[in-house]
Amino acid sequence: MNMATPVIGRRKSSDPGAAGAGRRLIVLTELVAGATRAQAAAKAGISDRTLDRWVAEPAFRLELDAARRTAFNEGLGVLRGAVAKAVETLAALLNSKREAERRHAASELLSFAFRAHEAGELESRLAALEKAADELTHWPAGRPFTLGGGLEAMRGPNCPEFDRIIRPIAT
Repeated sequence: MNMATPVIGRRKSSDPGAAGAGRRLIVLTELVAGATRAQAAAKAGISDRTLDRWVAEPAFRLELDAARRTAFNEGLGVLRGAVAKAVETLAALLNSKREAERRHAASELLSFAFRAHEAGELESRLAALEKAADELTHWPAGRPFTLGGGLEAMRGPNCPEFDRIIRPIAT
């Protein structure tokens, strides 16, 4: 084979080199910013087919997922800072001369407080359920399992699912 003749259809090495790495970074940045694949490929100066190959690579998908998570977390950081300012603004409106503003601010603050409390309660309940599920799936072999006060206490008055699902697993 003549080395000067290009081979059509054959992929180059998976190592993108410096130029390829720069193009990959451009693609990652564009995709994280919300560009379509076609837009990202055009911006990086690569074909749509090349981008499709990159996206098919597990390492590239991991990089893209990590970049998206980083961008999302940075956005959450900005949001957290804004929440404190928003609460301060609502609290200041509690002293407004206009009754409608005071009522609206009080309603919003109470609503936020209730939702935050509810989220905390749900998080606690979920953690307890996850712990119970973990204990059920990691029960030591040869150790007897009794329903005693544990699962039996969770049964409730009208729970046929307990008898159908949990009791056979536990006995």
